[in-house]
Amino acid sequence: MHRSFLPPAAKGVSGHDVAGRLGLFVLKLADLTAAALSRQILGGKPQRVRAERATTSKMPKDSGEFDQAKFDAMVSSQSWLLRGFTFYAKYHWDPINQLIHMCCIWPILFSAIVLFADIPLPESVVAQIPAAVVEAVPFRMDNVGFVVAVAYFLWHFTLSFSIGAVANCLVIACLIGSDAWHANYPETLPAYAWALHIGCWIAQFYGHGVHEQRRPALLENLFASVFMAPIFVVIEGLCAAGFMPEFHAKLTAVVEPEVRHFHAQRKAKSS
Repeated sequence: MHRSFLPPAAKGVSGHDVAGRLGLFVLKLADLTAAALSRQILGGKPQRVRAERATTSKMPKDSGEFDQAKFDAMVSSQSWLLRGFTFYAKYHWDPINQLIHMCCIWPILFSAIVLFADIPLPESVVAQIPAAVVEAVPFRMDNVGFVVAVAYFLWHFTLSFSIGAVANCLVIACLIGSDAWHANYPETLPAYAWALHIGCWIAQFYGHGVHEQRRPALLENLFASVFMAPIFVVIEGLCAAGFMPEFHAKLTAVVEPEVRHFHAQRKAKSS
């Protein structure tokens, strides 16, 4: 007997329905995770103090005291999540480039899920999914896009339960949007999804070339760029919103000297 993997709710889903389904969940989750964010990463009391962001000019002055070995030792002594975010942050220190990435990273993941959703899973794999699971999960499960979303969902919780919960709200939004797009506007696929995907990549390269003046992180570590960037953007957003001030202060102390040194070296080579 054929089992439909398109949930009934997906047909006729409007933008207001999507916002309603996600909005209440996000608002509730925000209250539950605010305290956990500080406790899990810092081991301290919950805080929600707006941190003053360090202002680094496009061509920061180098004090001449940067020590690469000391920098590497400082990074390696931090938590795994902070080490990963340190790598990401040193390539995304310019405020405009940060804003571009905050606007583009998740649309890139969303459009990727939409495009992968057009690739069906082998029937032998689909047949192994229990009917009870099909009924319980409100998403199409017979496509590669769902597998990609689940992989990010589990990965985010592996990195940090509290921050991962916030990031996974966006993963759920991507799945809801993908199913709604496929159900209601299939004629616009894949052209619009590709346009969104490629356009966001171009915007990010622009941010690196013009504002950051540093090559993208993916040229050094593809894994960090593909799998870590979405949750790092969430962390950056939380810091900008005033959460985790101690985390941000620690990050600034570690990364800012490296950024100053990099720009000083680049300026010296060009002069």
